[in-house]
Amino acid sequence: MASTFVHGLNSRNDNIIPATVADETSTFEFEKRTIKVSYWHNLVLSNTPVSDNAITFSIYMYDDQDYKNPLILATDVKPKMARTPYLLYNDRWTA
Repeated sequence: MASTFVHGLNSRNDNIIPATVADETSTFEFEKRTIKVSYWHNLVLSNTPVSDNAITFSIYMYDDQDYKNPLILATDVKPKMARTPYLLYNDRWTA
């Protein structure tokens, strides 16, 4: 089962699957650049049993004009602002 991700599209076994629409989108300024962010909340792994107490996480996708590919983060951090995970993890983004 080969899977790949291309910004906005996923493929699995050569079938193109449109990306899931984000729960929210926003922008913020960082070092004189506008960063676009899309995020999905209350996600669970596919093998998580159905439960009101299931541990959830969020996915954040940051688009920055200075980088070829987006920064994609999965985290259980639940910030009030979408820029917070970016500020915590952007040192891991390679150009």
